[in-house]
Amino acid sequence: AMAAAMAAAATGGIDTDLYSRQIGTFGMETMGKLVRMKVLVSGLRGLGAETAKNLALAGPAAVTLHDDAVVEARDLGANFYLGEGDVGQRTRAEACVEHVRKLNPYVAVSTIRGPLTEDVVASFTVVVFSDMAQAELVRWNAFCRARSPAIGFIAADCFGLAARVFVDFGEAFRCFDRDGEEPKSAIVAGVTQESPGTVHTHNERRHGFQDGDWVTFREVQGMTELNNSEPRQIKVTGPYSFTIEDTTGYAAYLREGVVSQVKVPLTMRFDSYRQACLRPQPEGGPELPEPDLAKFGRSQQLHLAVQALLEYRERHGQLPPTRDAEAAATCLKLARELNEARRKEGAEKALSVDELEEDVVRTVALLSRCAISPMAAFLGGVVAQEVVKFTGKYTPLHQCLYIDMFELLPPGDVADWQPLGGRYDDQIAIFGR
Repeated sequence: AMAAAMAAAATGGIDTDLYSRQIGTFGMETMGKLVRMKVLVSGLRGLGAETAKNLALAGPAAVTLHDDAVVEARDLGANFYLGEGDVGQRTRAEACVEHVRKLNPYVAVSTIRGPLTEDVVASFTVVVFSDMAQAELVRWNAFCRARSPAIGFIAADCFGLAARVFVDFGEAFRCFDRDGEEPKSAIVAGVTQESPGTVHTHNERRHGFQDGDWVTFREVQGMTELNNSEPRQIKVTGPYSFTIEDTTGYAAYLREGVVSQVKVPLTMRFDSYRQACLRPQPEGGPELPEPDLAKFGRSQQLHLAVQALLEYRERHGQLPPTRDAEAAATCLKLARELNEARRKEGAEKALSVDELEEDVVRTVALLSRCAISPMAAFLGGVVAQEVVKFTGKYTPLHQCLYIDMFELLPPGDVADWQPLGGRYDDQIAIFGR
Protein backbone atom coordinates (compact mmCIF):
# COMPACT_ATOMS: atom_id res chain seq x y z
CA ALA A 1 0.00 0.00 0.00
CA MET A 2 2.87 2.37 0.88
CA ALA A 3 4.56 1.68 -2.48
CA ALA A 4 1.30 2.30 -4.34
CA ALA A 5 0.79 5.59 -2.47
CA MET A 6 4.35 6.71 -3.33
CA ALA A 7 3.84 5.78 -6.99
CA ALA A 8 0.56 7.70 -7.04
CA ALA A 9 2.23 10.76 -5.50
CA ALA A 10 4.97 10.63 -8.15
CA THR A 11 2.43 10.72 -10.99
CA GLY A 12 0.25 13.53 -9.72
CA GLY A 13 -1.99 11.34 -7.58
CA ILE A 14 -2.62 8.65 -10.21
CA ASP A 15 -2.01 5.04 -9.16
CA THR A 16 -0.34 3.77 -12.34
CA ASP A 17 -0.65 0.14 -11.22
CA LEU A 18 -4.39 0.32 -10.55
CA TYR A 19 -5.13 2.33 -13.69
CA SER A 20 -2.50 0.76 -15.99
CA ARG A 21 -5.00 -0.52 -18.57
CA GLN A 22 -6.93 2.75 -18.65
CA ILE A 23 -3.72 4.76 -18.99
CA GLY A 24 -2.76 2.48 -21.88
CA THR A 25 -6.13 3.19 -23.52
CA PHE A 26 -6.77 6.83 -22.61
CA GLY A 27 -3.23 8.13 -22.18
CA MET A 28 -1.84 9.95 -19.16
CA GLU A 29 -3.21 13.38 -20.15
CA THR A 30 -6.81 12.13 -20.31
CA MET A 31 -6.37 10.16 -17.08
CA GLY A 32 -5.09 13.33 -15.42
CA LYS A 33 -8.32 15.13 -16.40
CA LEU A 34 -10.50 12.20 -15.35
CA VAL A 35 -9.12 12.00 -11.80
CA ARG A 36 -10.12 15.64 -11.23
CA MET A 37 -13.74 15.22 -12.36
CA LYS A 38 -16.68 15.27 -9.95
CA VAL A 39 -19.79 13.46 -11.15
CA LEU A 40 -23.37 13.51 -9.86
CA VAL A 41 -25.57 10.47 -10.56
CA SER A 42 -29.22 11.25 -9.77
CA GLY A 43 -31.72 8.40 -10.05
CA LEU A 44 -30.57 4.96 -8.92
CA ARG A 45 -32.77 2.32 -10.39
CA GLY A 46 -30.79 -0.13 -12.53
CA LEU A 47 -29.33 2.38 -14.99
CA GLY A 48 -28.08 4.79 -12.33
CA ALA A 49 -26.48 2.02 -10.27
CA GLU A 50 -24.67 0.59 -13.31
CA THR A 51 -23.42 4.05 -14.27
CA ALA A 52 -22.17 4.78 -10.73
CA LYS A 53 -20.37 1.42 -10.58
CA ASN A 54 -18.64 1.97 -13.91
CA LEU A 55 -17.62 5.50 -12.97
CA ALA A 56 -16.18 4.48 -9.61
CA LEU A 57 -13.99 1.94 -11.40
CA ALA A 58 -12.91 4.54 -13.99
CA GLY A 59 -11.55 6.79 -11.24
CA PRO A 60 -12.92 10.36 -11.16
CA ALA A 61 -12.24 12.43 -8.04
CA ALA A 62 -15.78 12.01 -6.74
CA VAL A 63 -19.07 10.24 -7.50
CA THR A 64 -22.10 11.56 -5.63
CA LEU A 65 -25.34 9.56 -5.50
CA HIS A 66 -28.78 11.13 -5.27
CA ASP A 67 -32.06 9.24 -4.98
CA ASP A 68 -34.43 9.72 -2.02
CA ALA A 69 -36.92 7.07 -3.15
CA VAL A 70 -37.29 4.27 -0.61
CA VAL A 71 -36.28 0.86 -1.98
CA GLU A 72 -39.14 -1.25 -3.38
CA ALA A 73 -38.99 -5.00 -3.90
CA ARG A 74 -39.06 -4.65 -7.70
CA ASP A 75 -35.94 -2.42 -7.60
CA LEU A 76 -33.90 -5.50 -6.70
CA GLY A 77 -34.41 -6.87 -10.21
CA ALA A 78 -32.25 -4.15 -11.84
CA ASN A 79 -30.07 -2.61 -9.10
CA PHE A 80 -27.66 -5.31 -7.94
CA TYR A 81 -26.57 -3.33 -4.87
CA LEU A 82 -29.98 -3.59 -3.20
CA GLY A 83 -30.88 -6.40 -0.80
CA GLU A 84 -34.13 -7.61 0.69
CA GLY A 85 -33.21 -5.93 3.98
CA ASP A 86 -33.26 -2.54 2.22
CA VAL A 87 -36.89 -2.82 1.05
CA GLY A 88 -38.97 -0.17 2.79
CA GLN A 89 -36.06 0.68 5.12
CA ARG A 90 -33.55 2.81 3.22
CA THR A 91 -33.39 5.12 0.23
CA ARG A 92 -31.78 3.79 -2.93
CA ALA A 93 -28.84 6.16 -2.48
CA GLU A 94 -28.22 5.05 1.13
CA ALA A 95 -28.42 1.40 0.13
CA CYS A 96 -25.91 1.80 -2.72
CA VAL A 97 -23.26 4.14 -1.33
CA GLU A 98 -21.15 1.68 0.69
CA HIS A 99 -21.05 -0.83 -2.17
CA VAL A 100 -19.90 1.80 -4.67
CA ARG A 101 -17.36 3.19 -2.18
CA LYS A 102 -15.65 -0.21 -1.82
CA LEU A 103 -14.87 -0.35 -5.55
CA ASN A 104 -12.10 2.25 -5.54
CA PRO A 105 -10.31 3.86 -2.58
CA TYR A 106 -9.26 6.83 -4.75
CA VAL A 107 -12.83 7.93 -5.50
CA ALA A 108 -14.79 9.94 -2.91
CA VAL A 109 -18.28 8.37 -2.98
CA SER A 110 -21.04 10.14 -1.05
CA THR A 111 -24.77 10.85 -1.08
CA ILE A 112 -26.89 13.99 -0.97
CA ARG A 113 -30.47 14.17 0.30
CA GLY A 114 -33.40 16.36 -0.54
CA PRO A 115 -34.17 18.39 -3.68
CA LEU A 116 -31.15 19.44 -5.74
CA THR A 117 -30.08 23.08 -5.44
CA GLU A 118 -28.12 25.24 -7.85
CA ASP A 119 -25.21 25.51 -5.41
CA VAL A 120 -24.98 21.72 -5.23
CA VAL A 121 -25.25 21.10 -8.98
CA ALA A 122 -22.73 23.88 -9.71
CA SER A 123 -20.04 21.94 -7.81
CA PHE A 124 -19.97 19.09 -10.36
CA THR A 125 -18.09 18.61 -13.63
CA VAL A 126 -20.72 16.31 -15.17
CA VAL A 127 -24.25 15.43 -14.04
CA VAL A 128 -26.23 12.31 -14.99
CA PHE A 129 -30.00 12.34 -14.53
CA SER A 130 -32.25 9.30 -14.74
CA ASP A 131 -35.99 9.00 -13.97
CA MET A 132 -36.35 12.77 -13.76
CA ALA A 133 -39.42 14.77 -14.79
CA GLN A 134 -39.29 16.57 -18.13
CA ALA A 135 -39.66 20.06 -16.64
CA GLU A 136 -36.77 19.38 -14.24
CA LEU A 137 -34.57 18.13 -17.07
CA VAL A 138 -35.25 21.32 -19.04
CA ARG A 139 -34.47 23.44 -15.98
CA TRP A 140 -31.20 21.72 -15.03
CA ASN A 141 -30.00 21.51 -18.60
CA ALA A 142 -30.44 25.28 -19.01
CA PHE A 143 -28.55 25.80 -15.74
CA CYS A 144 -25.66 23.53 -16.78
CA ARG A 145 -25.35 25.18 -20.22
CA ALA A 146 -25.25 28.66 -18.67
CA ARG A 147 -22.24 27.85 -16.46
CA SER A 148 -18.75 28.87 -17.56
CA PRO A 149 -17.28 26.41 -18.25
CA ALA A 150 -20.42 24.44 -19.05
CA ILE A 151 -21.28 21.46 -16.85
CA GLY A 152 -21.58 18.24 -18.84
CA PHE A 153 -25.25 17.15 -18.86
CA ILE A 154 -26.50 13.62 -19.55
CA ALA A 155 -30.10 12.39 -19.33
CA ALA A 156 -30.73 8.66 -19.66
CA ASP A 157 -33.74 6.44 -19.09
CA CYS A 158 -34.74 2.81 -19.48
CA PHE A 159 -38.42 2.34 -20.26
CA GLY A 160 -38.84 -1.43 -20.17
CA LEU A 161 -37.31 -2.70 -23.44
CA ALA A 162 -36.72 0.82 -24.81
CA ALA A 163 -34.16 3.40 -23.72
CA ARG A 164 -32.77 6.81 -24.55
CA VAL A 165 -29.59 8.79 -23.84
CA PHE A 166 -29.15 12.54 -24.32
CA VAL A 167 -25.78 14.31 -24.09
CA ASP A 168 -25.12 18.07 -23.92
CA PHE A 169 -21.55 19.29 -23.42
CA GLY A 170 -22.31 22.96 -24.14
CA GLU A 171 -22.10 25.48 -26.97
CA ALA A 172 -18.38 24.98 -27.71
CA PHE A 173 -17.02 21.63 -26.50
CA ARG A 174 -13.44 20.86 -27.50
CA CYS A 175 -12.78 17.27 -28.59
CA PHE A 176 -9.01 16.78 -28.74
CA ASP A 177 -8.93 13.23 -30.08
CA ARG A 178 -11.95 12.01 -32.04
CA ASP A 179 -11.11 8.30 -32.14
CA GLY A 180 -8.22 7.55 -29.76
CA GLU A 181 -6.22 5.87 -32.53
CA GLU A 182 -2.56 6.49 -33.31
CA PRO A 183 -2.06 9.08 -36.10
CA LYS A 184 -1.70 7.39 -39.51
CA SER A 185 1.11 7.94 -42.03
CA ALA A 186 1.54 7.04 -45.69
CA ILE A 187 4.27 7.27 -48.34
CA VAL A 188 3.58 9.80 -51.10
CA ALA A 189 3.77 8.42 -54.65
CA GLY A 190 2.61 11.50 -56.58
CA VAL A 191 0.88 14.89 -56.40
CA THR A 192 -0.95 16.51 -59.33
CA GLN A 193 -0.82 20.22 -60.25
CA GLU A 194 -4.54 21.02 -60.41
CA SER A 195 -7.43 22.44 -58.37
CA PRO A 196 -7.85 20.67 -56.07
CA GLY A 197 -4.53 18.85 -56.13
CA THR A 198 -4.70 15.05 -55.82
CA VAL A 199 -2.19 13.21 -53.66
CA HIS A 200 -1.52 9.57 -54.56
CA THR A 201 -0.04 7.29 -51.92
CA HIS A 202 1.98 4.09 -52.31
CA ASN A 203 -0.34 1.30 -53.46
CA GLU A 204 1.10 -1.40 -51.22
CA ARG A 205 -0.94 -0.14 -48.26
CA ARG A 206 -4.15 1.86 -47.94
CA HIS A 207 -3.58 5.30 -46.44
CA GLY A 208 -6.43 4.85 -43.89
CA PHE A 209 -7.36 8.54 -43.83
CA GLN A 210 -10.96 9.78 -43.61
CA ASP A 211 -12.78 12.80 -45.00
CA GLY A 212 -12.04 15.84 -42.88
CA ASP A 213 -8.73 14.56 -41.49
CA TRP A 214 -5.85 17.03 -41.17
CA VAL A 215 -2.38 16.13 -42.47
CA THR A 216 1.15 17.49 -42.81
CA PHE A 217 3.85 16.64 -45.36
CA ARG A 218 7.61 16.23 -45.03
CA GLU A 219 10.51 15.19 -47.24
CA VAL A 220 8.61 15.90 -50.47
CA GLN A 221 11.03 16.69 -53.34
CA GLY A 222 9.94 19.01 -56.11
CA MET A 223 6.65 20.31 -54.68
CA THR A 224 8.41 21.62 -51.57
CA GLU A 225 5.53 24.01 -50.81
CA LEU A 226 3.88 21.06 -49.07
CA ASN A 227 6.69 20.51 -46.55
CA ASN A 228 6.58 21.70 -42.95
CA SER A 229 3.45 23.83 -43.37
CA GLU A 230 0.39 24.17 -41.18
CA PRO A 231 -1.96 21.12 -41.14
CA ARG A 232 -4.28 21.03 -44.17
CA GLN A 233 -7.68 19.33 -44.37
CA ILE A 234 -8.20 16.57 -46.94
CA LYS A 235 -11.05 14.99 -48.86
CA VAL A 236 -10.64 11.26 -49.47
CA THR A 237 -11.17 10.12 -53.08
CA GLY A 238 -10.03 6.50 -52.75
CA PRO A 239 -8.00 4.07 -50.64
CA TYR A 240 -4.76 5.40 -52.20
CA SER A 241 -5.68 9.01 -52.95
CA PHE A 242 -7.09 12.23 -51.49
CA THR A 243 -7.35 15.89 -52.49
CA ILE A 244 -5.84 18.98 -50.87
CA GLU A 245 -5.87 22.67 -51.89
CA ASP A 246 -5.22 24.21 -55.32
CA THR A 247 -1.69 23.12 -56.35
CA THR A 248 -1.56 24.66 -59.86
CA GLY A 249 0.92 27.31 -58.71
CA TYR A 250 3.22 24.87 -56.92
CA ALA A 251 6.42 23.34 -58.31
CA ALA A 252 6.07 19.93 -59.97
CA TYR A 253 6.30 16.88 -57.72
CA LEU A 254 9.46 14.84 -58.28
CA ARG A 255 9.70 12.04 -55.73
CA GLU A 256 9.48 10.85 -52.14
CA GLY A 257 7.60 12.39 -49.23
CA VAL A 258 5.63 11.25 -46.19
CA VAL A 259 2.12 12.43 -45.29
CA SER A 260 1.06 12.16 -41.63
CA GLN A 261 -2.27 12.65 -39.91
CA VAL A 262 -2.44 15.39 -37.28
CA LYS A 263 -4.96 15.33 -34.43
CA VAL A 264 -6.57 18.78 -34.67
CA PRO A 265 -9.02 19.70 -31.88
CA LEU A 266 -12.65 19.70 -33.00
CA THR A 267 -15.11 22.25 -31.57
CA MET A 268 -18.58 20.72 -31.19
CA ARG A 269 -21.79 22.65 -30.66
CA PHE A 270 -24.54 20.94 -28.66
CA ASP A 271 -28.22 21.88 -28.62
CA SER A 272 -30.14 22.30 -25.38
CA TYR A 273 -32.38 19.53 -24.05
CA ARG A 274 -35.45 21.65 -24.82
CA GLN A 275 -34.34 22.03 -28.44
CA ALA A 276 -33.42 18.34 -28.79
CA CYS A 277 -36.90 17.32 -27.65
CA LEU A 278 -38.20 19.10 -30.74
CA ARG A 279 -35.38 18.19 -33.12
CA PRO A 280 -32.97 15.52 -31.86
CA GLN A 281 -30.43 16.24 -34.61
CA PRO A 282 -28.20 19.24 -33.83
CA GLU A 283 -27.79 21.81 -36.60
CA GLY A 284 -24.94 20.68 -38.83
CA GLY A 285 -24.63 17.49 -36.78
CA PRO A 286 -25.12 13.85 -37.68
CA GLU A 287 -28.42 12.08 -38.26
CA LEU A 288 -30.02 10.22 -35.36
CA PRO A 289 -27.95 7.05 -34.81
CA GLU A 290 -29.55 3.84 -36.12
CA PRO A 291 -28.19 1.10 -33.79
CA ASP A 292 -29.98 -1.62 -35.76
CA LEU A 293 -30.26 -1.12 -39.53
CA ALA A 294 -32.84 -3.91 -39.66
CA LYS A 295 -35.14 -1.44 -37.89
CA PHE A 296 -34.27 1.60 -40.01
CA GLY A 297 -36.28 4.64 -38.94
CA ARG A 298 -36.98 3.19 -35.48
CA SER A 299 -35.00 5.94 -33.70
CA GLN A 300 -37.37 8.63 -35.01
CA GLN A 301 -40.37 6.56 -33.93
CA LEU A 302 -38.87 6.02 -30.45
CA HIS A 303 -38.13 9.73 -30.11
CA LEU A 304 -41.80 10.60 -30.60
CA ALA A 305 -42.91 7.69 -28.39
CA VAL A 306 -40.65 8.85 -25.54
CA GLN A 307 -41.74 12.48 -25.93
CA ALA A 308 -45.39 11.38 -25.67
CA LEU A 309 -44.53 9.26 -22.63
CA LEU A 310 -42.81 12.18 -20.88
CA GLU A 311 -45.76 14.43 -21.69
CA TYR A 312 -48.05 11.83 -20.10
CA ARG A 313 -45.90 11.90 -16.94
CA GLU A 314 -46.02 15.71 -16.85
CA ARG A 315 -49.84 15.64 -17.01
CA HIS A 316 -50.48 12.69 -14.67
CA GLY A 317 -47.52 12.93 -12.29
CA GLN A 318 -46.39 9.38 -13.05
CA LEU A 319 -45.57 7.03 -15.91
CA PRO A 320 -48.43 4.94 -17.35
CA PRO A 321 -49.35 1.95 -15.15
CA THR A 322 -47.82 -1.30 -16.38
CA ARG A 323 -49.75 -2.90 -19.26
CA ASP A 324 -52.60 -0.41 -18.86
CA ALA A 325 -54.30 -0.34 -22.28
CA GLU A 326 -56.18 2.90 -21.55
CA ALA A 327 -53.01 4.75 -20.53
CA ALA A 328 -51.21 3.39 -23.60
CA ALA A 329 -54.05 4.67 -25.79
CA THR A 330 -53.64 8.09 -24.16
CA CYS A 331 -49.91 8.03 -24.99
CA LEU A 332 -50.72 7.08 -28.57
CA LYS A 333 -53.13 10.03 -28.84
CA LEU A 334 -50.43 12.34 -27.43
CA ALA A 335 -47.89 10.98 -29.90
CA ARG A 336 -50.26 11.63 -32.82
CA GLU A 337 -50.86 15.20 -31.61
CA LEU A 338 -47.12 15.82 -31.13
CA ASN A 339 -46.31 14.44 -34.57
CA GLU A 340 -48.96 16.56 -36.25
CA ALA A 341 -47.89 19.74 -34.42
CA ARG A 342 -44.26 19.13 -35.34
CA ARG A 343 -45.07 18.45 -38.96
CA LYS A 344 -46.65 21.91 -39.12
CA GLU A 345 -43.48 23.45 -37.63
CA GLY A 346 -41.44 22.06 -40.51
CA ALA A 347 -38.44 19.73 -40.71
CA GLU A 348 -36.00 22.58 -40.00
CA LYS A 349 -37.44 23.09 -36.52
CA ALA A 350 -38.93 19.77 -35.42
CA LEU A 351 -38.80 16.05 -36.14
CA SER A 352 -41.94 14.36 -37.44
CA VAL A 353 -42.62 11.08 -39.25
CA ASP A 354 -44.85 10.36 -42.23
CA GLU A 355 -46.54 7.48 -40.45
CA LEU A 356 -46.47 6.82 -36.72
CA GLU A 357 -45.76 3.17 -35.82
CA GLU A 358 -48.51 2.66 -33.27
CA ASP A 359 -47.10 -0.61 -31.90
CA VAL A 360 -43.84 1.15 -31.00
CA VAL A 361 -45.62 3.90 -29.06
CA ARG A 362 -47.93 1.39 -27.38
CA THR A 363 -45.09 -0.95 -26.33
CA VAL A 364 -43.03 1.89 -24.87
CA ALA A 365 -46.04 3.05 -22.84
CA LEU A 366 -47.18 -0.39 -21.64
CA LEU A 367 -43.75 -1.29 -20.19
CA SER A 368 -42.37 2.15 -19.29
CA ARG A 369 -42.29 1.51 -15.52
CA CYS A 370 -40.18 -1.64 -15.88
CA ALA A 371 -36.41 -1.77 -15.33
CA ILE A 372 -34.48 -4.95 -16.04
CA SER A 373 -30.78 -5.62 -15.53
CA PRO A 374 -29.66 -6.34 -19.16
CA MET A 375 -30.99 -2.99 -20.38
CA ALA A 376 -29.50 -1.20 -17.38
CA ALA A 377 -26.11 -2.90 -17.85
CA PHE A 378 -25.84 -1.90 -21.50
CA LEU A 379 -27.00 1.69 -20.99
CA GLY A 380 -24.88 2.09 -17.85
CA GLY A 381 -21.82 1.28 -19.93
CA VAL A 382 -22.80 3.78 -22.62
CA VAL A 383 -23.50 6.58 -20.12
CA ALA A 384 -20.32 6.08 -18.08
CA GLN A 385 -18.27 6.19 -21.29
CA GLU A 386 -19.98 9.45 -22.27
CA VAL A 387 -18.94 10.91 -18.91
CA VAL A 388 -15.32 9.91 -19.59
CA LYS A 389 -15.55 11.61 -23.01
CA PHE A 390 -16.01 14.95 -21.24
CA THR A 391 -12.21 14.89 -20.92
CA GLY A 392 -12.06 15.57 -24.69
CA LYS A 393 -10.95 12.05 -25.59
CA TYR A 394 -13.19 10.27 -28.13
CA THR A 395 -16.16 11.81 -29.91
CA PRO A 396 -19.16 12.20 -27.58
CA LEU A 397 -22.68 11.19 -28.57
CA HIS A 398 -24.01 14.09 -30.64
CA GLN A 399 -26.60 14.09 -29.08
CA CYS A 400 -29.40 11.49 -28.84
CA LEU A 401 -29.42 7.70 -28.82
CA TYR A 402 -32.54 5.52 -28.88
CA ILE A 403 -32.54 1.74 -28.65
CA ASP A 404 -35.13 -0.99 -28.21
CA MET A 405 -35.11 -4.74 -27.67
CA PHE A 406 -38.72 -5.35 -28.66
CA GLU A 407 -37.78 -8.61 -30.41
CA LEU A 408 -37.48 -10.14 -26.93
CA LEU A 409 -41.23 -9.79 -26.34
CA PRO A 410 -43.18 -13.05 -26.38
CA PRO A 411 -45.53 -13.34 -29.37
CA GLY A 412 -49.16 -12.45 -28.71
CA ASP A 413 -50.60 -11.11 -25.47
CA VAL A 414 -48.91 -11.88 -22.15
CA ALA A 415 -51.67 -13.02 -19.78
CA ASP A 416 -49.68 -13.95 -16.66
CA TRP A 417 -47.94 -10.59 -16.07
CA GLN A 418 -49.47 -9.58 -12.70
CA PRO A 419 -46.85 -8.70 -10.03
CA LEU A 420 -46.04 -11.04 -7.14
CA GLY A 421 -44.51 -8.39 -4.90
CA GLY A 422 -40.92 -9.56 -5.43
CA ARG A 423 -37.65 -8.71 -7.17
CA TYR A 424 -38.75 -10.24 -10.49
CA ASP A 425 -41.94 -8.19 -10.91
CA ASP A 426 -40.57 -6.06 -13.75
CA GLN A 427 -39.31 -9.11 -15.63
CA ILE A 428 -42.67 -10.83 -15.12
CA ALA A 429 -44.44 -7.71 -16.41
CA ILE A 430 -42.49 -7.89 -19.67
CA PHE A 431 -42.14 -11.62 -20.29
CA GLY A 432 -44.87 -13.21 -18.14
CA ARG A 433 -44.36 -15.78 -15.44
